[in-house]
Amino acid sequence: MTAEVRLLHMLVQSMMACACLLLAGCWEMPIVGNGDAGAREGDTPGIPRHSFLSVGPAPTNFFEAPVLAAQVASGTLPPVGERLPAEPLVIAPLERIGRYGGTWRRAFTGPADIQNADRLEHDHLIYFDLDGRTIVPHIARTWEESADGRTFTFHLRPGMKWSDGAPVTADDFLFAY
Repeated sequence: MTAEVRLLHMLVQSMMACACLLLAGCWEMPIVGNGDAGAREGDTPGIPRHSFLSVGPAPTNFFEAPVLAAQVASGTLPPVGERLPAEPLVIAPLERIGRYGGTWRRAFTGPADIQNADRLEHDHLIYFDLDGRTIVPHIARTWEESADGRTFTFHLRPGMKWSDGAPVTADDFLFAY
């Protein structure tokens, strides 16, 4: 491929990216609980039809990962129920609840997919649901936006802990940012 053709491809891709950003700026993102546009009979208000969020009752028992069972038995790690926050985020399975072990197969868009590892390494205060545009809670249980849209207040899930058992607090965010 000649340099001119590569430059043309780059310019076309850049123009397409700019057009997508301009269109995205005109697109109002739905937020869970903010209206139910397109809702159908039987839908849960505020939850998209295909969502990460579970709409059933909160689970009351939890299963320990087999790889951690020895640590729990020896007392070096508390049981799973004691490691969870007061209000854990429950992710609805798309097909069925998985089993521990096996091979994790995942896809990415190619060498330029710099978000590939980021999607695995980070948890976020809020994130996008399966539709790619609805904002749903994650580490933050709830949040508010100021009237002028310049200040956001996030409320963390109570009882969240770091892997060493220390509580997750607002001070952790002040340290990180």
